[in-house]
Amino acid sequence: MRYSWIYSDFSEDFNWIRQKVKEDISAYPKPVKPLAEYYVKKRLFILPDVSRRINFNPYIGRPVPYTVFWFGEAFGLDRKVTRMLALALVYYSIAITIHDDIIDLEISRELEYFALEKMFFKKYLEVFEKLFSQDSEFWFYFERWLKEFTQYEVWNHTFDLNCCSDPFSEAFLKESSRYFSSTVMPTLSGLALISENKNEIPKLERFVEHFSMGWRIYDDLKDWRTDLKIKNLNCSSTLIYARNNVGGEQELDEKGVSSMFLSTVFVRRAYGAMLDFFQQAKKDVSTLNCHYVSRFLDEQVIFHSGRRDIILKSSADFYNRLYEILIKNNACEKN
Repeated sequence: MRYSWIYSDFSEDFNWIRQKVKEDISAYPKPVKPLAEYYVKKRLFILPDVSRRINFNPYIGRPVPYTVFWFGEAFGLDRKVTRMLALALVYYSIAITIHDDIIDLEISRELEYFALEKMFFKKYLEVFEKLFSQDSEFWFYFERWLKEFTQYEVWNHTFDLNCCSDPFSEAFLKESSRYFSSTVMPTLSGLALISENKNEIPKLERFVEHFSMGWRIYDDLKDWRTDLKIKNLNCSSTLIYARNNVGGEQELDEKGVSSMFLSTVFVRRAYGAMLDFFQQAKKDVSTLNCHYVSRFLDEQVIFHSGRRDIILKSSADFYNRLYEILIKNNACEKN
């Protein structure tokens, strides 16, 4: 399978978003245009980049903006409205990525970054202003999730590495993944309100919360080399586990963290927690009759279970070879 149907069924919708983003950037001032193209082409792969070809593994999850398409289809929402909400999510995802880079890379002088973040956030707001009146209940949810993002930032800036004993616990992952919920939920709340499915918002919230905790583990496993260079290890569950494993006294390096992937205890703990959260997310929306989301989560479980098994097998093979070498060395010493 080259491309999962849960994405290809909405290729026209995604291409519409691409065209809108392309039009937006073409109208941006020259000082920020190169930076905008970097984010949409090389950082987030929204627009195609002729300088390199990206071959996506169909099993690597892409919830943005497809989550909006999937729930929009399940709720019977007009396709034009769904596209606008999905576009809003893309705008906000770009703005948040720029915002995170400003913090993680400690950017303070490059005004283009701040200007671009503001531009995409403005575009994000404009979509909702077109869809909802000023007295709409939507703005209650919008403000609530903005506060959630602020709460995440406070937690992130005040996080103490020495106070985290279990980075794969629900308590820690709920805090460290709060930014994802605050990114996605305003759009999904708006989707539910427009389609007259307000009562389903709590289910969407639980789905996003559980999925985001699993996704955070995957993201930490994928980006640990980058996170290793960031203050407080970027609150990475992978790196905090590795740090705790060496007693929190020894400074982590790439060699030490790499060796963690030879530990069956670590691999089973990390992937077990991730898969549990994905399974919980599927249960959260099981009554919404959203076959796209169900398929998406099934694909995530299949993909990450396979990766876990490959890592465990590689670890077992390594120790078997090491054991054989030790046995041979002992035999040679006796002779």
